[in-house]
Amino acid sequence: KLVLSLIETPGFGPSSMGTDCWQPVMDEIKGRISKYMSEENSINRRIVVDHRIHCCIYFLSPFASGLRPVDIEFMKTTCKLVNIIPVIAKVDTMTTQECKKLKVKIIEDCEKNDISIFNPELFDLQSVIAPPYSVIGGDAVVYSEAGQK
Repeated sequence: KLVLSLIETPGFGPSSMGTDCWQPVMDEIKGRISKYMSEENSINRRIVVDHRIHCCIYFLSPFASGLRPVDIEFMKTTCKLVNIIPVIAKVDTMTTQECKKLKVKIIEDCEKNDISIFNPELFDLQSVIAPPYSVIGGDAVVYSEAGQK
C-alpha cells in the first residue's frame, strides 16, 4: 500500500531569487527526518509512522536556458536529503528540439554543480526514461492538420 502526501510550496521561485527561499523547505525536510529518527530511536518505540519527505518533484521553467541560480542552490542543498525529480513545466510552449536541448543543458548543469537527481537505473527501473521529465499544461487533446496529436 502506497501512501502519498503532497506538500505545495507556493511563492517559491523567481520572485524570491537572491534569498534563502529554499530554507523553509529544508527546515521541513530536516524536521521530519529528525522527528522520524527520534521516534525510531525511542525506548518506548511504538509503530513508527514515516512522515519523511522521500522525493521532491522540482518544476523547472521552460523559458530558462538551463538551471537558474535559485534552482542550482535549492537542488544542490536538497539532493543530499531527498530524491529530486526535475520536471520541465509547460513544455507545450516549446518545440521538440528546444525541449531536447533544454534537457541536455539541465543534465549538464546538474553534473557541473554536483547535483544528484533521481536515477531510475539505481532502482532497477531500466524501462523508465531518465529525467528531466516534461509536462504540458493542457486539458484537451489538440490535433494538427495532419491528424497528429
